[in-house]
Amino acid sequence: MKHLLIFLFMLAGAAIQADDAVAVRQLRDAVRWYDRQDYARGLELLEQALTNRASLTEPTRALLHYNIGVGHYRLSRPEEAARAFQAALRTTDLGVQRRTYFNLGNAQYQTARQALDEGDIVRAFKGFQSAQTNFMSALRLDPTDRDAKVNVELSILGQQRILELVAMAMMRLEQGATMVDAYQFIEAARWFQDQMPVMSKALELEPDKKKALETMAERTAGVAEILVTPPEGAMP
Repeated sequence: MKHLLIFLFMLAGAAIQADDAVAVRQLRDAVRWYDRQDYARGLELLEQALTNRASLTEPTRALLHYNIGVGHYRLSRPEEAARAFQAALRTTDLGVQRRTYFNLGNAQYQTARQALDEGDIVRAFKGFQSAQTNFMSALRLDPTDRDAKVNVELSILGQQRILELVAMAMMRLEQGATMVDAYQFIEAARWFQDQMPVMSKALELEPDKKKALETMAERTAGVAEILVTPPEGAMP
């Protein structure tokens, strides 16, 4: 995705409470591992810092969650990254919120693309919608963020692509129905058999249409089988 911005940022010294000192040291050590692209090692330190101290202040806890999200994203785990970024949004720091909204959008966009590649149309569409929402939240906090603007447009394009697939599937459904209306049952049965894998996935967003497709394909196949099967006792 274009204009990917992943920020690794630290607490200002004045913001550090005494109880957070150990966690902040681990955070800094984790960032060093990230700089070496050893995200697994950095993640291990961050998760230790988050789980070993129950009295962390909100700014420190938010930055730990944020950078855990960064590590998961870099390791191609967008769903885990999204959960960490969502936890980081509990902060009241608007700067952290803006960066988190942006990268939460990135994680959701990647999850949506993976879902689309796997043929999960519903999850992909919802993922692109969620990504758009979070990029827009980042824009509200910084209207000059050109990268967020670009990513809003990419998220919208993802949704449009899915809607085009749905529209194409509905058109193919109508083509099959036309064959049935013309009593071309054998041709229609072959048509539905060939088109079913793509059409069925694309119509996940239209449950009624998907049910109609499945019903029509099943009934057409039954009629076609009768037409091509000689009656019992008939001469071959």
